[in-house]
Amino acid sequence: MLYTKNYVSFLKKFVEIKEPLRIVLDSSNGSTGPVLDELFGKNKKIKAIFINNKPDGNFPAHGPNPIIPGAKKQLQRTVVKSKADLGVIFDADGDRVFFVDNNGRALDTDIVFVLLSQLFKEPYLVDTSLGSVPLRWLKQGLKINETRTGHYFIKKEMKRRNIEFACEQSGHYYFKDFFFADSGIMAAIFTINQISKMKSKKLSLSEWADNLPYVYTGDGLNLKVANPAVFINKVKKLYQASKFKMSRKDGFSFYNSQVWVNIRAANTEPLVRIRLKGTDEVAVKHELSRLKSAYRSR
Repeated sequence: MLYTKNYVSFLKKFVEIKEPLRIVLDSSNGSTGPVLDELFGKNKKIKAIFINNKPDGNFPAHGPNPIIPGAKKQLQRTVVKSKADLGVIFDADGDRVFFVDNNGRALDTDIVFVLLSQLFKEPYLVDTSLGSVPLRWLKQGLKINETRTGHYFIKKEMKRRNIEFACEQSGHYYFKDFFFADSGIMAAIFTINQISKMKSKKLSLSEWADNLPYVYTGDGLNLKVANPAVFINKVKKLYQASKFKMSRKDGFSFYNSQVWVNIRAANTEPLVRIRLKGTDEVAVKHELSRLKSAYRSR
């Protein structure tokens, strides 16, 4: 308990609430529950609704991973029912975090990155799976560097460039003021601060998000292949023939004015991961169809 209080004492230095909020916090029966209870349970400017906040290694509510289909449903229902300003869900060990707006809509990491980037000096750092191209579609002029996916690469590059804020598509947010490490709770604090500022201006999170430029997120692909390098090279040739621009940091990214595609081998599984985004939904779906066809004919 002493360590929890010391940790909460450190975290409280970053909490800045302009306007009272109602928030729903889902700890996924993981380690963040006791910390969040101590951090927000007695804050007079925050009406915190805690769900699944008791640590339980059996993870009875929805499992420890928030990105599994259905894991956010309880949070989304609770946000809508309680008319909350924000919903927050953590993975079991609290290093990843995801958000739900006041209408119960799950937000892409891209949108949260743009929201939090306002708090930190440029340049920023992202992994190739998040990608600088679609982020600049959401907010023009962002100064962003890309690096390989993974804690080691993100932290190393942050320290080398003295970068204040970095993010991975997987829901990891990194902060210079948190020892260049990732923290779901720190990301939640900064997001809560931002929503509070919005509310003081009579603006909701959903309204802010809807005012961003339209960027369509295609269905991601996780493909099992015997030799990832061979399949990735096949896709490379496909896009070179299509005269897409190409960048290579971790696998390949291919893009034009309408579509961005990232393909890379997974770090921990025998999979090839593909992500697609675009300013035109039809164009994104067309590229998704081409990629599926390439996979079937491998």
